Amino acid sequence: MKSLVYVANHRVEIQERPVPDPGPGEVLLKVASAGICGSDVDGFLGRSRKRIPPLVMGHEFSGTLVQDTDDGSLKAGQRVSVLPLRGCGACGYCASGRTNMCPGRVLIGMDVPGAFAEYVTAPRDALYPLPDKVSAAEAVFAEPLANGIHLSRLLPSPISESALVLGTGTIGLLAIAVLKRAGVRTIVATDTNAARLGVAREMGAAAGVLASRPETASTIEETIGKAPLIIDCIGRAETRALGIEVAAPGGLVIWIGQYDGEMAGEARDVTTKELTIRGSYGYTTDDFEQSLMMIGDEPATFRRLVMLEPLEKGQQIFEMLVSKPGATVKVALVP
Repeated sequence: MKSLVYVANHRVEIQERPVPDPGPGEVLLKVASAGICGSDVDGFLGRSRKRIPPLVMGHEFSGTLVQDTDDGSLKAGQRVSVLPLRGCGACGYCASGRTNMCPGRVLIGMDVPGAFAEYVTAPRDALYPLPDKVSAAEAVFAEPLANGIHLSRLLPSPISESALVLGTGTIGLLAIAVLKRAGVRTIVATDTNAARLGVAREMGAAAGVLASRPETASTIEETIGKAPLIIDCIGRAETRALGIEVAAPGGLVIWIGQYDGEMAGEARDVTTKELTIRGSYGYTTDDFEQSLMMIGDEPATFRRLVMLEPLEKGQQIFEMLVSKPGATVKVALVP
């Protein structure tokens, strides 16, 4: 089968590999489409400690069953989405439903071969039938949107009237959609990519602030005032510092971006403003199920955010996403 293999930093290539054999409790899927995540791009650049070449990446995907499942509940040809993040099922975190915290969690496309290939194996209990109205293009958002659904569970009650979203990559744009759905009235987004800020407005942001300018903090405050709710979807030292600087006293800052592990800025503001800083990591089974429901409710919202490209263009697409993404939100590779 054709596989797009990460072979070295800045290099992926098409290779012929054997069709994988499903293990106990697994099924074989023919991949329909597989989205490129920002973490896959980090892997391509050599910034992901867990993505070690040679590796077939790809964890945002859907496909069709090659054979009936053993219990007969799903038939060959059934279109399914796949929950790629799995817990061990035996620890306390898994028992409480917090599979994203499981120390033995496994991610398809990182810990085991992923979906940038014609075929992939997946656990039987990770499959979710796709409704007819959800295409393979929209289905690639089930996994990244689950991150946004998980984030939404950390929001304050009552919900804030306004919010600031730092970063308008896929997670940032989906965070805007989730915040609007939760009832936040005014959302301001920041990014260094002006084209992406245009997409953020289409997704419901009231304003966009070009973050490459030195007066970013003052521009944000002129636009929204001190922000009671801030979602940092980048995770750079400077965005964490910016979020703390423009947060309103008593505000909530949620970190979902993981670009680097450093902190910068005036840490005393956390104390003097009595800020709450929370981390949001991954998603649970419930989050993934809610994500599929949201996509099913409004598939057109997600279809316009994705660009389909052949697997063979993998190297070219990764290079584009690194150097000149423009308004591109999500690229899904099609074997």
